Order: sequence, then C-alpha cells, then structure tokens
Amino acid sequence: QTSKAESGTLVLEIRRNQYCEPCWEKIRTSTNGTPRILLYAEPYQLDGRDDYAEKVTDTVNTAIDYMNRDSKEDYYLRVSFYIKKPDSDHTYWLGMAGSNDPKSYYFKAYFYPGVNLVPLSKAERDQYFKGQSINGGSSNNSGSNNNSSSSNNSNKTNTNNSNKTNTNSSNKKYIGRLVIKSNNVVLYNSKGKVYRKLRKNEDVHVYAIKGNRYLVGGGYYVLKNKDTAFYLGTIYSKKGDMIIYNSKGKPYKKLKAKQTVKVYAVKNNRYEVGGGYYVLSGSNIVFQR
Repeated sequence: QTSKAESGTLVLEIRRNQYCEPCWEKIRTSTNGTPRILLYAEPYQLDGRDDYAEKVTDTVNTAIDYMNRDSKEDYYLRVSFYIKKPDSDHTYWLGMAGSNDPKSYYFKAYFYPGVNLVPLSKAERDQYFKGQSINGGSSNNSGSNNNSSSSNNSNKTNTNNSNKTNTNSSNKKYIGRLVIKSNNVVLYNSKGKVYRKLRKNEDVHVYAIKGNRYLVGGGYYVLKNKDTAFYLGTIYSKKGDMIIYNSKGKPYKKLKAKQTVKVYAVKNNRYEVGGGYYVLSGSNIVFQR
C-alpha cells in the first residue's frame, strides 16, 4: 500500500522464503524469458478469479532485474512496477508463481512518486537507487517533465549565498526541490548523524526519494515531515497570461508572462500547483527544474 493514490514506480525486492526451492532455482538459471509478475487491484489467489482480477500493471509497465544472479544464496528479484493509473485505495496485490501463499517470499518495498523507472536499463536503475547521476532513461508522465536522475558524487553538502543546499557541482541532475518551512528541519549525513539544521525558506535540490528520505547529494538526506514540501520545479508563460484553474475547472487567477509558480505534480497534462489548483500544459508554458 502506498501512502496515497498517486502514479509512480513501486519497487519490490523479492527473496525466497518457503517457495519451492527447485522452482526458484529454475527462475534464477532460466534463459527462456522472464517470469510473469503483475500487480492487481484485488487479491490474486487460486480461487478462480485469477483471469478476471483487475490488473494495475502489465508487462510493458514492469521491469524485472535479476540481482546477484550468479549466487544461489544471495540471489533475489528486483521488480519495478510503473503505476500509471493508481487504484483508489492505493492498495495492490502481487500476482506471480507462489504468491497465493504469504509464506512463499520475503519482501521489501519502495515507492517513488511521479517517476517511471521501468524504461531505464538495469544499470541505470542501479545508479538511480544508489543516488548516482543517470545519463539516459525516460518517464511516461507528461513528456520529459518527470525524467528522473540523481547524484551523490559530492562528498560535501554546501549552502550557497542564495539559501540553496546543493552538491558541489552545479551541472548535476536532480528530480526536484525541497522547501524548508521551519528552522527545525535536520540534514543528516550518510551515517544517520545530524549534520546541521536547515534554515526556513532554504531551497534544497533533491536527487532521489527513497522511502521517507529525500536524498540531497553526497549521502546527505532530509526526512519527510510537515515542515518540508517537495516540488518538481516551476512553470511560467513565455508569451501571454498563464491561467490558474481551481479544482472545479474554473479560471481562478492570471499570471503575467515570466511570472513563475511552483509545480508539485504533473498529471493528465496538468501542472498541479497546490491546493487543487492547476495550469494546463501548452506550447507557451515553460517547465524548469
């Protein structure tokens, strides 16, 4: 179950528990394609509903990585599911060989909202999860606006004169920014120790999101809490007014050309700007990280 109904990539690490050992070994050593693994909107069990249960993902939106495949003891599957249309109760059920028995596998799950990691190669996904920069990959959500990449090549996190926490290289890619709402937000180092407290209104680059952590480069991270707000970037109109609509689809406000507004999500060709308000995408609207 994800924290709320939103699109993104759900990643499962699957290890054998009591599932048939020869069957698991066959998956590890097989060269005849990949196993069939899908997410469903309702329990997937051997009760006659297998062929009728509503699917959340399909093979096109699923990527299976064989981890430590050369080691029988350390081998596991890492499966990335891109949830394009989230289920209303944001609860999903795994369908694969042995999944009708809860004792078959051990699981770890991670959710990355707003990004599609499925089109990436295994090597690029490895880099993403390690917080390293990615020179490729794509996202299926509103063109290139949600392309995701990350970096932790810096060994030190610095604060520059414009109150932006960044890595020591200005050309590293990042997936969004973090607004700090109070002076009590802590920046942690890679060992989980307090490095310093961030200042209110400080603008922090985010290179990846893992669980309840915003990874901000160099192994440093900030925990999700009420005093932080993640946004993808900003938009502005390069020509003419930019219209902001309310949740009922009625024009709410006009912004003059070059006036910027923060974008918190991109859904259905709309830039979500907070509080249910949105801006329609168009050739005159420019998105920037």
